[in-house]
Amino acid sequence: MATGLPAALTRVASLSQSTFPHASPSAATAAFSNELAAALKSSSNNSGNSTVSAAIDTVSDEVNTAIATLQSLERWIQLSTPQMEDGNNFGVSVQMVVAKELADIRKELSKITGGFVDYYEKRAGAFDKISNLSIESKSTASSESESAGGKDGEEKKTSKSVSTDVKMSTREDIDRLKAVVAVDVKWYSELKAAMTELFNTYVIALDVVEKNFLKLSEPKGSSGGRNYDNMY
Repeated sequence: MATGLPAALTRVASLSQSTFPHASPSAATAAFSNELAAALKSSSNNSGNSTVSAAIDTVSDEVNTAIATLQSLERWIQLSTPQMEDGNNFGVSVQMVVAKELADIRKELSKITGGFVDYYEKRAGAFDKISNLSIESKSTASSESESAGGKDGEEKKTSKSVSTDVKMSTREDIDRLKAVVAVDVKWYSELKAAMTELFNTYVIALDVVEKNFLKLSEPKGSSGGRNYDNMY
């Protein structure tokens, strides 16, 4: 039976809990906003979002694993397919239908990781627009000096000096900060949905294989086809 699929279901369910700790977009927004504000206090560099980056790695790995699993199932079905004959081909037809369904699911999965590079480009662009503006402050200093003596009598000298200091200060643009967080939350939600889709993929694959296992493994009865139970 499809022993690898239940294990995959358990693994993906566990990873969904650990990889996506925030239950809602609003919870993710609050957490990511606090993280970004704290990061900017210590450095103006773009330190990225560790939660989303880790989710991309996890989902990418799981998509690749799921694709390989589906390919193994397709291969097992192909190797279990007997020679077509005049009649008694219903089991072979079932094999063909199931194999096509698995192939279609696999092709959809392969599209998930194609846009992951866009996240880093979008976030970098949003982060670059956070304004580090200079705030100018002026200070004026004056001094006076007196001197006496000489043929002209007492002499008083007064001098004044004015200096301008420019101090650099980070002025937070709240909308720019929200734009960075919005990119993080958007991708967090999409990655979470992708992980759910992976779980559903395993559920569907397991269901279709178990419901049609006898026809898949022995399409013409106990004497037909080659049985490769351990191929998947």
